[in-house]
Amino acid sequence: MAKKITKNLKKKIYNSIYNDIVRGKYTIQTILTEKELTEKYEVSKSPVREALIELCNDQVLISIPRKGYQIAQIVPKELYDAIELREIIEISSLRKTIKIINNEILNELNNYIDQTVKIRDEHDALKHWKRNIGFHLLLCSYSDNKWMYDTIKSILSFCTRGAIQFYSKIWAKNNKIFEENVRSHLNLLKAIEDKDYQLAEDLLVEDIYAMKKILF
Repeated sequence: MAKKITKNLKKKIYNSIYNDIVRGKYTIQTILTEKELTEKYEVSKSPVREALIELCNDQVLISIPRKGYQIAQIVPKELYDAIELREIIEISSLRKTIKIINNEILNELNNYIDQTVKIRDEHDALKHWKRNIGFHLLLCSYSDNKWMYDTIKSILSFCTRGAIQFYSKIWAKNNKIFEENVRSHLNLLKAIEDKDYQLAEDLLVEDIYAMKKILF
């Protein structure tokens, strides 16, 4: 029972630290310490240490001996490599989905986009980004391939940190990026509905590489 409680605490602390990172509450220069986090969450050192170790294993944090933990800085090359892998997997996933596409799937995708449109005017970069990756995960889920889905989920988690690190200030000043993102998803869905599958692939690739275009 005690182990289960510790495991649940570790998960909660892991998620809390991760969410604080992607929301920009910590900078690249911030040093996180076990003492500070133990006091913040009002828990013992054990679940905090385990959460920090797991964040290091997931390459979210790096351990600095005798100092604490620091956010692992993402360099552009790492982000570009992740984007390239996204293209390979998401295109393969789309091709599998196209083979079994039906009205139920199309309606679900349309409903998801409709919900995204409702928050279009909200100036919350992370909220918009999560809706963006949610669309890609939903599209990938229809391929019925757990390895594809889990890999894309992991890549998008990495890209989330990259998005916050490189694009948060740009997004805060340019809300049109969100509108373009929604328009891109609508155009992709229309191409699928029209059975123009080559166009659908081209639009998906364009949407995936939008991050790189914004950076440059």
